[in-house]
Amino acid sequence: MVMEWWPVFLGWPALLAALALGGFGTFNNRPWNLYVAALLISPFSLYLAATPRLSIFGLLPSLAFIGAGLALRWQKPNLAWALIFAVIAFFTWLIFAINVSPG
Repeated sequence: MVMEWWPVFLGWPALLAALALGGFGTFNNRPWNLYVAALLISPFSLYLAATPRLSIFGLLPSLAFIGAGLALRWQKPNLAWALIFAVIAFFTWLIFAINVSPG
């Protein structure tokens, strides 16, 4: 069985890798890790932004990673952690909304 390439770059594995990279970058004070995490999560964010109900909110996770990288560059690690946790909360809500949605 051959696995397709697009679920890895558009799906949950890329999201989990981006969250891990974002946490690692924030913990080690490396802003470029957060920028790479923003690139990893951007296809997923663009997919969410194409849905009618999440139009602008779908772009917020990738923008939050960029903001966290800038916060680290400006020596504000608490703000970076807050933005990372906001992304985690958003995707936790999304998982909950997908699993309990009727139909």
